[in-house]
Amino acid sequence: MHLTVPLFLPGGEWQLEFGIYKVRLDDDGVVSQRVTVVPRKAKPSYCAVRMHNGAPTLFINGKPVFGMLFWGFRIDDYKRCNVHIYTVGVPLCWYKDKVDFTEADRAILQILSRDPQGFIIPRVYIGAPRWWCNAHEGELTRYADGVGWVGGRWGGTRHQSFASTLWLKEASQALRRFIAHMQRSPFADRIIGYHIANGIYGEWHYWSPIHLPDTSEPMRRAFITWCKRKYGTIERLNATWGTKLRNFDEIRIPDMNARLSADIGIFRDPKRSRWVIDYYQCFHETTANAIAHFCRVVKDATDGRAIVGAFYAYLPDLGWAMEGDHLAPAILFNEPAIDFFASPHSYARRALGQDGNFRAYPESIRLHGKLFFDEGDDRTHLAHGDPVHMHAKTRHESLQILWREFANVLTHHCAFWWMDQQLCWFHDEILQAAIRKMKRIGDESLKQQRKRVSQVAVLCSTSSFFYLINQRSRKERIMQPLVNHQIEQLYRMGAPFDVYIVEDLPRIPDRYRCYVLLNCFHLPRKLRDELKRRVRRDGRMLISFYAPGLIDDEVLDERNMFETTGIQLRLRDEPCAMRVILRDSPITRDIPKVTRIEFSDLEKPVRRREFDNIKNWLIGRRDEVLREYFETFTVEQVNDAKMGRAIRWCIKHIKSGQPSDVHVRLRFEKPIARIGVWVKNVSRKSVWFWVKFYEADRSEYRVAPKRLATDDEWHYYEFDVSEYMLAPWSHDENDKLDFPIVQITMVVPGTKLNEPYEFWFAGLTVTPARKVMVRHTASYAAWGNNPQFIAPTIFADDPKCQVLGTFVGCGLPAFVIKRFGEWTSVYSASPGVPWQILRELMRLAGVHVYVESGDNLYVDNRFIALHTVSGGVKRINLLKHATVRDLIHDRTIAVDASKFEIELPKFTTALFELL
Repeated sequence: MHLTVPLFLPGGEWQLEFGIYKVRLDDDGVVSQRVTVVPRKAKPSYCAVRMHNGAPTLFINGKPVFGMLFWGFRIDDYKRCNVHIYTVGVPLCWYKDKVDFTEADRAILQILSRDPQGFIIPRVYIGAPRWWCNAHEGELTRYADGVGWVGGRWGGTRHQSFASTLWLKEASQALRRFIAHMQRSPFADRIIGYHIANGIYGEWHYWSPIHLPDTSEPMRRAFITWCKRKYGTIERLNATWGTKLRNFDEIRIPDMNARLSADIGIFRDPKRSRWVIDYYQCFHETTANAIAHFCRVVKDATDGRAIVGAFYAYLPDLGWAMEGDHLAPAILFNEPAIDFFASPHSYARRALGQDGNFRAYPESIRLHGKLFFDEGDDRTHLAHGDPVHMHAKTRHESLQILWREFANVLTHHCAFWWMDQQLCWFHDEILQAAIRKMKRIGDESLKQQRKRVSQVAVLCSTSSFFYLINQRSRKERIMQPLVNHQIEQLYRMGAPFDVYIVEDLPRIPDRYRCYVLLNCFHLPRKLRDELKRRVRRDGRMLISFYAPGLIDDEVLDERNMFETTGIQLRLRDEPCAMRVILRDSPITRDIPKVTRIEFSDLEKPVRRREFDNIKNWLIGRRDEVLREYFETFTVEQVNDAKMGRAIRWCIKHIKSGQPSDVHVRLRFEKPIARIGVWVKNVSRKSVWFWVKFYEADRSEYRVAPKRLATDDEWHYYEFDVSEYMLAPWSHDENDKLDFPIVQITMVVPGTKLNEPYEFWFAGLTVTPARKVMVRHTASYAAWGNNPQFIAPTIFADDPKCQVLGTFVGCGLPAFVIKRFGEWTSVYSASPGVPWQILRELMRLAGVHVYVESGDNLYVDNRFIALHTVSGGVKRINLLKHATVRDLIHDRTIAVDASKFEIELPKFTTALFELL
């Protein structure tokens, strides 16, 4: 009898049982026999990432392969897409007292049993198993906020420290055993690489960043080693840190207060806070070094025959504590052992009409000869139970999102995998047919030269985070608008752009006509000099945002910003709302105007010696609840030499376990335009104080906060309704401030954890509103209509600048342009410069503008794609004459044309090939 066994069945002795299917006989009806299976002999394949026709490319056994993969186990669906490369999560099989790879084999065979010719890149989870953590308590991560072992969405807290040398050693041994097993297995030739995973979701985000890791002893030892390498002697360290440590062993990890503090607004001054800055640099380099370590293990164990990579080098777009971000990418970009980086694309902008931006630095990755894999985890209309991330309700909408993902990959010359988390997202013949077409286009693209043609370089800084107050403080509100809202506008300006880390500036091509300093608050002198060499010639342009180059190698100094931008920029401690009121100019003419309220012909202030109907609030709770939070909350009559007879109320906060804002709400019989109040900061803590104005319909507005004096004296503070801005939770773009204003709330924000504070308030002055003046002005803001307050305020103070916009309220120059003859410098204090303005700036810089309709644009030397924000006729201007093919609908649009027009519906993806 001839018996066919599974192709990848492991060799050895097997017990076979023979019977009649679905038939039950009087006896057991089963015949058994032991057989010996000779396993399939397989030599490991050779896989590499090499440059091919201008871009890093996946090679399998010497042949270039377009990098389209699937993640999931519904293999028949993926085969129908003509995709035969897979990635799947596989356990390391690191056990305490046994060697058993059954679980890993099962995952791999589940794929190969349906597609024997498939190739697999297993995602191997390298984190320490529970038994290891139980056995090595001293090697586990600890947290600055003192939290213990808890679970939660951020992976929980009970995990090994990334700095643990014991974990590195023993996990490496387990990884070598795992790879040796793969190479001895019958499917050794189907394994072409290893994706090393660790941390939250396997993405190398440090465990529970919200709790501020890592204060463990392994991390302290790593910090000591790092400091010895940097400073050499304890005397040099003390001179830099301003400390009096006797030896390196006295070094400690920054505590919570140190992380949630800053020196000048949101910034740490390296002269005063180098200890914390050094720690964060060490902390993030530790993660990068761990990744590099495991990648070197893979290269050694496979004799260089397999590719290896990790989730890393994400754009910091999540807004969580910086401990969770990837802030040392330069180390890994320069690591020879690593072949690829991976990340899911933006979760903030993946809905229809949005850009689906890569959460990475794709051109830096390419520059170093590495391959970028995007994780295409967009939910199709077949997904279920995930309303937050489901943006497609129909098959048509799914197709637009899938084509957008493919267009982004195709024009950036990178790789990706479709992720099928629920094993049903691609169970649709129409979707499968579309992916087959994408695969054909991708395969053909490898035969042609692949070049980026962008004339705009966007430079991002990861080291700037080290000089910022931690996001958990809720005071750092600048990074998210920069990496989310501003990049969103860049996609719509009509010209493609390339994203780099700023450390790569000396290596990037010299073709760019415009350089954008996105978040480069920290800019070492060498990079600043290189930037000047590249920008200040040939009519080029520099666009920079909030505090460009404020901090160099050693000092925080506003003169550094002049050296960087050529514009005199000043630093003011007081915050401003990140809203810019635009002035009329050819650059700003296309920005829609909105209503702004101003006041004139005001009555003289009327001093009110007492308050009527005072209502005390703490986040809307009743008075009895206040007693649970405060030791003292009193209202009393006082007579004061400065204020006369008045009502005074005292707040003394010591009981709350978590800082809470204190709200004191007042109602008035007549409309008001301005109020003033006397405040005495008894605790002498440096905090901000602001006022909310309420319309009759209870719409809420805030005005710019004032910093309370810390001298334990009475001070008078005024708030004008003309400085209003919408409260952060108001989302109506057409909302405006109308009368009557009949209620205010005075707010003192929560201070540092568990620290008492005490404030006294008295002597309210009310200015009734008499005459209102309405102006129609154009504006933009860091968060659309809801800007945040940021301190310090960075404004232009340069008479040679043309002022294009000013801060709302204070009126200081916030958006300026300065022409030097050979080059132009543009500065915006607020992120969110609209695409219409960016488009006009591109024209001034000599950058080619492909489209003017504000749609998302993706371009390389051979392909142009749009994902539309609005419907209508789209006019596309080409760099040179070409025949234009619509690849989605297989039709010719134009022949030997320098431009073409096409009508497209809203939220549609179009992909064109230029021949």
